[in-house]
Amino acid sequence: MAWQNWGQQVPEEKVYLHLDRPLYRPGESIWFVAYVRQGETFQPTQLSDVVFVELIDPKGGVLDTHRMLVEQGRAQGEFSLPATASGGRYRLKAYTRWLQEDPQPAIFEKEVMVQAVVTPRLKMKLDFEREAYGLGGEAKATLKLEGLDNQALAGQAWAFQLKSGGQLLAEGTGQTDAKGEADIEVSIPNDLPVPNALLWVRIPYQGMTESISRAVPLVLEGMDLEFFPEGGDMLVGCEGRVAFRAWDAHGQPADVAGFIFDEAGDTVTAFRSFHQGMGVFYMQARPGGRYHARLVEPFVSNESWSLPQPQARGYALRVDSIAPSQAFLQVLSSESGRIGLLATVRGKVVYAAEQVIEPGTTPWVVPLDDFPMGVVQFTLMDDRKVPRAERLAFVNTHRQMQIEVSTDRAQYLPREEVMVSLRTTDERGLPLPAQLSMAVVDDRLRHFADDKRSNLLSWLLMESDIQGNIEDPA
Repeated sequence: MAWQNWGQQVPEEKVYLHLDRPLYRPGESIWFVAYVRQGETFQPTQLSDVVFVELIDPKGGVLDTHRMLVEQGRAQGEFSLPATASGGRYRLKAYTRWLQEDPQPAIFEKEVMVQAVVTPRLKMKLDFEREAYGLGGEAKATLKLEGLDNQALAGQAWAFQLKSGGQLLAEGTGQTDAKGEADIEVSIPNDLPVPNALLWVRIPYQGMTESISRAVPLVLEGMDLEFFPEGGDMLVGCEGRVAFRAWDAHGQPADVAGFIFDEAGDTVTAFRSFHQGMGVFYMQARPGGRYHARLVEPFVSNESWSLPQPQARGYALRVDSIAPSQAFLQVLSSESGRIGLLATVRGKVVYAAEQVIEPGTTPWVVPLDDFPMGVVQFTLMDDRKVPRAERLAFVNTHRQMQIEVSTDRAQYLPREEVMVSLRTTDERGLPLPAQLSMAVVDDRLRHFADDKRSNLLSWLLMESDIQGNIEDPA
């Protein structure tokens, strides 16, 4: 087989905005650095001289647009928020003319919150263990407390209340452990005055009371599920891996548990999500089988969701594991013959090989020494070079630039000068030249906002290459 015609033919660009923080008060400035990079190598772009950055208000109106000159692959600027700016979620959108002409442009957008906030005097986090709970279930949240010196607040007293529609459902008290953490478990009643509930935690600290609250992720109806046989078809007679994702009526991820049944109503296997409503299970389809799923968490569902129809003939590509130097794949096939495996990263072919397979499962080991870090697309081809199965995987996570930050002193008085030293090295510890931008921000604000969205690595290496929304990419 000849692979020289495969790969990205049109040069790509990628734009990323580094903001100084995710939370702003009215009257403050949003500072940013725009990185404009060549899509394959991340070197400074040679395609665009100008980058456009828009500030969009919560209603979708464009408040301001900056048109900035790109020099050595970067530009920088600011948006000044008026003192009368309304609170809410604002968006920054960055693009070039070259990106706009791309048929599938990866336009960078990021949300920031604008609100008049009183900065807390300690760092607080409150996270629920799962993304969905139903009536009559047990909800569990973890409280984590730290002082402004980043030290855990061990033995710190706290009190919680669970409310719905202003009605008190449960309350309790406790103390944090040696790590400054505590688990809060509450029972959700079978009846609620309104279809939502709020967990509110109060912490007496230094003569005052701090508080943090989170809405309980209740899902009472309107769930949806989607199933994805890994890397191709669900093949009859082969034990395959099936991924799934679940979301609620508002399009938000929801953790679920349930069972897979066949057409006779017999149980085939169980499934449970493990992150943001996503999970996997194994099953072996039989000839003529038809399969569907029903939920038992966060509620017992009356409706069912059909799985893709098993195929008697076809291919599937499974990634068993990724090691630092090798990827271990399995080819599932009902056919025999010569096939090819192609691997591309950001449109460039980095691996191509052929193998003769027999019906069943065939192992395939791919060396990763020449692969850059990022999303690799494995494509299985038949002898006519027709794609038959595809699988995405993230490889070589160890090949990251290491950044060491140090200061000349451990503590400073207000308005004293701080000397910061930076050192950048590759994964082997060797010096590496780099373009850098750094933001200095009150850590209480960063902690308060609890930003889990894009960072530079997640956007350039993953989000811009994969269509659709990715939950908590950073």
